[in-house]
Amino acid sequence: MSGTIQYAQPIQGADVISQLPSDQSQPSHNEIRIVESLFKENKDTMSMIATESKDAIFIGILFVVFSLPVVDGLVLKFLPSAETSPYMMVGIKALALMLTYWVVKHFYLSRKA
Repeated sequence: MSGTIQYAQPIQGADVISQLPSDQSQPSHNEIRIVESLFKENKDTMSMIATESKDAIFIGILFVVFSLPVVDGLVLKFLPSAETSPYMMVGIKALALMLTYWVVKHFYLSRKA
């Protein structure tokens, strides 16, 4: 075999691509947007990993920041009752971490749009 595909006969009633009507006019902005939305560019694996890992990296950084002793001191300064229970301290810091993440993520997304 030579590696090419040979078709016996065209399908009855089918259009031959070279005989379809076309013009040389430039597509409009809306037509370009429609085509771009239908045929999105496939991202390579490394760019997908980088895009998807942004949230995980941000949460990791927040965790490190909220684990610092300085943050413990700030929590105790505003809520002295957190000194009696380590669970209360962890709970308060977890809520602060979640709130910080939510605010930053939604603020970033609102600016991106």
